[in-house]
Amino acid sequence: VTAPAYEPRERRSLPGAIRLDCASADVLIVEGVPALAIPELAARARHRLFVACPETARRTRFDALYAARGFDAKMREVLYDRRQTDETPAIAASAANATERVELEG
Repeated sequence: VTAPAYEPRERRSLPGAIRLDCASADVLIVEGVPALAIPELAARARHRLFVACPETARRTRFDALYAARGFDAKMREVLYDRRQTDETPAIAASAANATERVELEG
């Protein structure tokens, strides 16, 4: 399995990719926004879960994470708005590739 490399602290893609060699009996769990959007992974997965949560809970977690990284409220607002534009549509579209949907309460 080959997946793109990503640096979460700086929110940037890295050159190259990560290669994982898995035997047929291995269990590989891939999580995060791109997990359902990588065709190679989706084609090989027995179970593909989409985890949905209320927008208020998502926003609360986002604010807590970026506050811990040192971003002030104004910058968190800017970053969240960007995510709503460039990431949220991709997340919603990836739900179509799931075999199961899990709804979180908050």
